[in-house]
Amino acid sequence: MDAESAVTAPCIQYGDGYRFQLRRTISIQTDVIPYASVDLEYLSLSMTGKFTVKEGYAWDGASKTLNPISGIRGSLFHDGLYQLMRLDLVDRDQYRIVADQLLHDCCMEDGMLPIRADAWYEAVRVLAYNASTPKQEPPILFAPEGCDSAVSQNALSGIVG
Repeated sequence: MDAESAVTAPCIQYGDGYRFQLRRTISIQTDVIPYASVDLEYLSLSMTGKFTVKEGYAWDGASKTLNPISGIRGSLFHDGLYQLMRLDLVDRDQYRIVADQLLHDCCMEDGMLPIRADAWYEAVRVLAYNASTPKQEPPILFAPEGCDSAVSQNALSGIVG
């Protein structure tokens, strides 16, 4: 598809619910080991636990609370690891607690008050299990109205919509 047709296409696919978008790739060593090496468009996780979030990744930060600077990096890694769990690329029963602890540790390293970092940790331990399940992966949305059926029909006929 050339640039002109990309601008004039009648339908778009998009995601909703994101607050932040990463502008520079970042990696961290974790204790999370995937079933097999992961190399997605925006996330990668090696068999040694090296977790990389790539430029352009969008995430929502800490849900239902303010997002201080001291929580941004931790929420990035936490959201990315939870996404890998939702995609069933990482064992959520084994590694959810590791992702939650990584959130806490990053928040502490980045200057969050211990009482707040502890509260965030407790909140994700108690409330975030469903966020790691496949049914919570955000849907692809379509605009304008009616495009979802047009895109589906184009996909069936081999035309990209």
